[in-house]
Amino acid sequence: MAETASNRRKWILEKGPKISAVTDKFPPLEEFDMVMKEFAFCIGKGSTEVTATLKKNWSVWISKIVQKAQLETSHRNTLFQGYSGLIDRFSTMTPEELPQSPDASFAIFIVAKLMKSSDALILVLENGDNIVDEIEKRNIAAPYIIQAGPANARQYFLVAENIVYVEVDDFLQAVAAVVGLYYVYNVVYPKQWNNCLLFMEKKLLGITSGPSINALPAGVISDIEKIP
Repeated sequence: MAETASNRRKWILEKGPKISAVTDKFPPLEEFDMVMKEFAFCIGKGSTEVTATLKKNWSVWISKIVQKAQLETSHRNTLFQGYSGLIDRFSTMTPEELPQSPDASFAIFIVAKLMKSSDALILVLENGDNIVDEIEKRNIAAPYIIQAGPANARQYFLVAENIVYVEVDDFLQAVAAVVGLYYVYNVVYPKQWNNCLLFMEKKLLGITSGPSINALPAGVISDIEKIP
């Protein structure tokens, strides 16, 4: 796969094939490790560097995001109405526990809400929901994440073109993989998820090339960043 990476990248950029056409030709790209290697190749980094950066940044940002949600709730902001129990539960966790929480994906929901972006980049299924039915119901071609399973056995499915391409059991792997799918297959961020994906790309994964973080709603990210 490494030997063919340059030619494969050229083909994808010039011809714009569907994701299914690429994976039909290169089946290993349905595996998380291969997606990450290809993603790292696209941004000129090593795959271990990408995941290490994400883990480091996430441990900082999730604490700030939760504090921001607590602040907004105390100011009677109705954005998080109905989620006070979860926010309160986060408040009892230590900074070391927060990144490992099975509900950590809620932090991305918070950021999306604050930026007035769609929070549907991550679809959370209730126990008993059928993944295939939900994928067909959504009928969205762009990559997104499905979170399923109980708190002690979370699973994350990376979906694109109504097909599950990657399965992981770690939320940070899902974050890396979903941004990776956009890069690897040269897919434009959908308007409704643009802010959320840009936040993941710039602030969590530390990618400096491409669109500026300044494209995000003024003040939202800087307000969170200022929280000690």
